[in-house]
Amino acid sequence: MTTWINPNDKTQAQYLPHIGEPCLFAPSGEYAGRVYYGHHTGGSFRTGRGVTARSFCTWKCHWMPIPTAPEIAP
Repeated sequence: MTTWINPNDKTQAQYLPHIGEPCLFAPSGEYAGRVYYGHHTGGSFRTGRGVTARSFCTWKCHWMPIPTAPEIAP
């Protein structure tokens, strides 16, 4: 099971995703309680494209790698 990663916790093995790596992230503040699909740019988490794109401060978000579905045996 994947858990949320706090980028402010430097004791974790990977406290930030690689640049461009798809991930889920949950911002705090005005957008708290929402989960977005996007990627890390090196300075922020970004979701959407073009005029609908939105960036969120890296240090105010928790993130996790995209979870994989379990294999279902027939």
